Amino acid sequence: MELLALLGMEAWSLGSCISYVLPFLFLLLVVLLKLYGEGSDIWTLQSCPVDLTGKTAVVTGANSGIGKAVSCELARRGARVVLACRRLPQGQKALEDIRKVTGSKELVLRELDLSSVASIQSFSQKLLQEERHIHLLVNNAGASGLPYKTITSDGLELTFMTNYLGHFLLTNLLLKGLLGAGSARVVNVSSFRHKHGFVDEQHLVGAGCPLLSNQPYDCSKLLLILFTRELAQRLQKTGVTVNSVDPGIVKTEIMKNHNWLYRSIFWFLSVFLKVRTAPNFMELLALLGMEAWSLSSCISYALPFLFLLLVVLLKLYGEGSDIWTLQSCPVDLTGKTAVVTGANSGIGKAVSCELARRGARVVLACRRLPQGQKALEDIRKVTGSKELVLRELDLSSVASIQSFSQKLLQEERHIHLLVNNAGASGLPYKTITSDGLELTFMTNYLGHFLLTNLLLSVTVNSVDPGIVKTEIMKNHNWLYRSIFWFLSVFLKSPAQGAIPVLYLSLAEELDGVSGKYFTSKCKLTLPAEPARDPEVAHSLWNTSARLTNLEKVSKRE
Repeated sequence: MELLALLGMEAWSLGSCISYVLPFLFLLLVVLLKLYGEGSDIWTLQSCPVDLTGKTAVVTGANSGIGKAVSCELARRGARVVLACRRLPQGQKALEDIRKVTGSKELVLRELDLSSVASIQSFSQKLLQEERHIHLLVNNAGASGLPYKTITSDGLELTFMTNYLGHFLLTNLLLKGLLGAGSARVVNVSSFRHKHGFVDEQHLVGAGCPLLSNQPYDCSKLLLILFTRELAQRLQKTGVTVNSVDPGIVKTEIMKNHNWLYRSIFWFLSVFLKVRTAPNFMELLALLGMEAWSLSSCISYALPFLFLLLVVLLKLYGEGSDIWTLQSCPVDLTGKTAVVTGANSGIGKAVSCELARRGARVVLACRRLPQGQKALEDIRKVTGSKELVLRELDLSSVASIQSFSQKLLQEERHIHLLVNNAGASGLPYKTITSDGLELTFMTNYLGHFLLTNLLLSVTVNSVDPGIVKTEIMKNHNWLYRSIFWFLSVFLKSPAQGAIPVLYLSLAEELDGVSGKYFTSKCKLTLPAEPARDPEVAHSLWNTSARLTNLEKVSKRE
């Protein structure tokens, strides 16, 4: 069973089916209901009799995704459609695809780069010369994942220019054609992500307060909605209406500028996302998220899913024969004392259990005593050990660490192993403890820094346990927790995550090895470059000693 667990292939009993398969199916049901539910209440193309013969529509970003699907439907209804695209070859292909599906001869391709003021001005000038009236303007084009503070030749921030300022300028320059139509519509494609954005006008020129990687997109979509409201007020009683819309989570090219991790997650989840294809009977099915499952669609969906599953399993559980195993380690810990922080659950509990099984006296250092007591009873039940001690330790409190250390040194003459396992993520940054220290940094680093110095172990190494199914995500928002829960079927169990920790704790070949970093495969490796800078390490030590009131500050010889 240990080997199967190590390889992530636990025996599939009724209990494991309930633990893994049913949650997966439940989440799948939730996702499908969320994305495609309320079918009877959704407006459908079939319920709309509108004919657009003699009307002119302009669609930005019409070469793919939503823009292409919208253009196709408008052309099918008889509209003259201007495909405004940045990349003409892709735009030409989209035009031919739409013409093939609809038979329309009223398709026009025009070049438009929404990140360039000159391109927008040139496009607008030529369009108003060619088209006397514009009945519909769909501001659809957008970008995400571009590095913030990428400045265009006009001195404007690229994401904000593409998603907001470009459409702002385009719409205003085309107002003559929209107003001349008598009755016209402007549709701004925004996103539900605007709820996470905020307004700082300095962002338009790449200044203002710092932004995380996804925030330029969020903020720019918020600005687009604000533009919608303002323009609608200015155009009251003119016959031109302006509205914005959230299209939902759609399988388009919107993620192409993101890093491989975001693209992989998006690709992995794309089987659940809305698909926008050419409008016919398949459009109705796609609109409802019920594409026909032919052999080709099985290949399109099932094989990528299985391939990703294989990659994940190989990544997490590959090189099985090279991984250090508990069975290969004969170490007996009778008469030894071990201290494990965060021992009430996850890796800490699994490590404590193995140490107790080998005869060690194990001190379970836990912040929450009720959970710690339950962990102690569980470990005792499994191992039969009578050498288990529960002690309260709050790593976010200097007083708690000092009290714990003082009492422990009075009770335990020698400490043979200290496992600094406890940690937290997802806590709001700038949450300050009663000691005036940032909570996450105190819990994950400063608390262990102080505890270790007060207990003074001998050899010191660090390890990456891999991606493990523990409670580490409990402080994150529902989205991160849901993704983590959804992927948990692929993750290591706490017992598997404990393997590299136990390797550093038990392996005889590591006697005398100190100051090193090990991977989840129990391999010695170099950490990230910033973690290898001795000057930074020395400075950090002194700062940490000062912040935690450690008496001795390291002096370089």
